[in-house]
Amino acid sequence: RLWESNIFFPAFRPVLTALWEYSKRPETIPLQQYLVQCRTASTKPVYVAENEPLFEATLASHLARETFDESQRQAMECLRHQVCLVQGPPGTGKSFVGVRMARLAYTMR
Repeated sequence: RLWESNIFFPAFRPVLTALWEYSKRPETIPLQQYLVQCRTASTKPVYVAENEPLFEATLASHLARETFDESQRQAMECLRHQVCLVQGPPGTGKSFVGVRMARLAYTMR
């Protein structure tokens, strides 16, 4: 017998709906070279490729302005790649780094 929860599913409804829509047109899946085709070599994102010197200067400025520990610094530097995963236990600064990444991306627009 299958157990079903009415509380758990609604939180995932938007994600499951999006996945269902992508299943109808798989060519529209974002980052499919990594998520579907499992390529491991990451390319530079457009905001880096279009103006790498500006990106590097902006990144250096953001790193100098804030207090980052070594792992947070590495997380910021992963913005040089198209796909980046930041993970860690509670209290390690993931939200802090995410806000700083968003600020840097906003600056690069």
